Amino acid sequence: MKQIISICSVLFFFGYTYAQELKIEEESRIKIDLVPEKAFNWVKEAFPSSPKTKWFREVASPTNSNEIQHISFEAKLKFHGSAYSIEFSETGDLEDVEITKKLHDLSETHRKTLKQAFDQYPKFRLQKLQEQLTGESKEVQNAVVNGNTEKVTTRYEVEFEGDVAEIHAYWEALFETDGTLIQIRQIYLRPSDNMDL
Repeated sequence: MKQIISICSVLFFFGYTYAQELKIEEESRIKIDLVPEKAFNWVKEAFPSSPKTKWFREVASPTNSNEIQHISFEAKLKFHGSAYSIEFSETGDLEDVEITKKLHDLSETHRKTLKQAFDQYPKFRLQKLQEQLTGESKEVQNAVVNGNTEKVTTRYEVEFEGDVAEIHAYWEALFETDGTLIQIRQIYLRPSDNMDL
């Protein structure tokens, strides 16, 4: 099954609009033999007891003539009651790991920080919250296996419905753990998960 997602991205830098673009992503389920060996082995090592992993190939079309098509592979699985999404480059190098969270899973400090970050939006409804881990491949794998995140970068990716720049829509926002907004983009494919903040 294929999903085509149209996304209008708006990047913010110190509170000012930096760029806006239209991005098209196409995601399709693939068989294991089409997965880069490096990516397959990474998941197998990190999640040896995971019962089932679903693999997808994602193609992001270029937004202008100066860009090239971006191809990535994504593994989706459940481990110890949490949903994981692990993204790799076309050659199998790790890009990031995203772990679906409930708001109460976060520390009190991070919950407060995210709530304060959303004070700028008059109306919003949280749809999905993910903890995003990036960094050197072995360190990210160690963070996943042992929970040690000291040597990786942790951010939060939030999907929500709300008003941004007077546009009511579904949005995907990426935050630092201190609440600093890194990126926000409009999503035209409605997220399936619902959570209230």
